[in-house]
Amino acid sequence: MSVHITIPEEAQVRFPTNIFSATFGAITPGRYDFTQTAGNINQLVFNLNRASIYLLTAIDFSANTAEMNYQEAIDQNSLPQIRLRTSRTQQMVFISPIAMLNYWDDKELVLFIKTTQQDDRLEVSFEGLMSQSPGLIGQAVLETYLKLTIYEIQATQWIERFRAGKTDLGANLNMRGRC
Repeated sequence: MSVHITIPEEAQVRFPTNIFSATFGAITPGRYDFTQTAGNINQLVFNLNRASIYLLTAIDFSANTAEMNYQEAIDQNSLPQIRLRTSRTQQMVFISPIAMLNYWDDKELVLFIKTTQQDDRLEVSFEGLMSQSPGLIGQAVLETYLKLTIYEIQATQWIERFRAGKTDLGANLNMRGRC
């Protein structure tokens, strides 16, 4: 499925990348604990400009092990998941956390992000527990990588139409948090 959105030519595309890591057994015995590891919660994606609208169009996700090893290590009681939010208002960008059960290569989505706050930031958290599956034996640190494709739109006319809820930009502009 593909949703077509008219993006102004002058929009700037960004590819922020965040890295999350957990050391085996360092916090939770027998687990890679991403939730309790300092640095995995509320990482800066980038600073938000309140005069801009941001359009998230794709997510890439992987880890420093084969996908099969990653999937075998998932703890069903604490699924690995990402949360995106703004720092000033604590507004969740996705309606709910997104479980990261497999690797994504340019996973398409349509998500608008905006702020009315000065000095606001887009932040991401990676949470969850992973066991040490046979493929991870001997691997002390498990890292995951998240890359977003986000367009920053500053075109005044486009933003005015967005704020008015006009749907002739290519899609229903009330879409929020769906992928």
